[in-house]
Amino acid sequence: MEELKQSDLIVKKERQIIRTAELAVESGKGIPIGYIPVTFCSKDKLCPSILHFRNYSMSELLELASCNDDNQFDVLVHKVLNEMIYEDYDCSNLHIEHIKQIVLTIYKNFWNSTLFNRPYYKDLQGDFDSEDNIAYTDINLSKISTIDITDEFKNKFTIESNGIKAKFILPTVGHIFVANAYVKQKYAEAESKFSDLLDTMTLVERLKDSKQIEQAESIKFNEKEKEEYDAIQLDKNRDYIKILQAQLIYSVEDKVLETADEKYDAYVNKIDATFWIHYKEVVDQYAKFGINSNYEFVVDGEKLTRGFSFRPMVFIPSLDTKTNSRYTVHFED
Repeated sequence: MEELKQSDLIVKKERQIIRTAELAVESGKGIPIGYIPVTFCSKDKLCPSILHFRNYSMSELLELASCNDDNQFDVLVHKVLNEMIYEDYDCSNLHIEHIKQIVLTIYKNFWNSTLFNRPYYKDLQGDFDSEDNIAYTDINLSKISTIDITDEFKNKFTIESNGIKAKFILPTVGHIFVANAYVKQKYAEAESKFSDLLDTMTLVERLKDSKQIEQAESIKFNEKEKEEYDAIQLDKNRDYIKILQAQLIYSVEDKVLETADEKYDAYVNKIDATFWIHYKEVVDQYAKFGINSNYEFVVDGEKLTRGFSFRPMVFIPSLDTKTNSRYTVHFED
């Protein structure tokens, strides 16, 4: 087999760049003014390589601002991004990394090229619970790097283990919504008994967030009730993982699993734990893509690299977000 030279790799990379540029031009034909392209790091392996989105409307931002933490992401995908997209495409079919790229691109193009006041640990060997070990920096969004999915990867990949052959897919946010809806419905009655405890826990968190630590620590829980609630949450989390993973099984022994019942039956009776270990290995080696959480910046002349939480909701602008977008104004007589 002929050895692959460095020059060959450079030519291949240049061809990929040219093809990406050609796709951007082709996909931009006929797109109305006000829509921007989002070019995905997954290329065309999981969804279209490029989709177009407009800026948020005021009603969409108000809708997001009025949501609670439990349903904000659901609203973002179903009620907001599905309205902002130009193409006829359901955003719940996207991977979570696609959603991150979309909201980052919208924020950077329409709102600000800087994400302000993001926390990081000053000393990675220090006490992570100490406020003295937390500092803040502004992030230049143009300097955030991305990770491309490997050329070898294809969605619907086969793993053979212990004499069984199964085909898998990567998760979409739609799979997350299904798992969330399942556990929410299953545990609604059991959790309803703990409404007072949850109110107290919420109060404690708000006091801690407002730096009223002493007052927060003075509030006591019913320990037995808290243990019962924590046990339910453990069961709830286990069921969430089961339902999410079951949806990722595409086929077993070349038989495509069409229904949720078929997938769950295969998850329980045919796909053992070793499959999920191999699944993670495949994803880590071939299917990592999206925004790189590691960001390099300078503090007092020292170059630091820290991991930041680039969750989708971090890039949702509030009504008082600083913006560096340009505008003109005219006053009429």
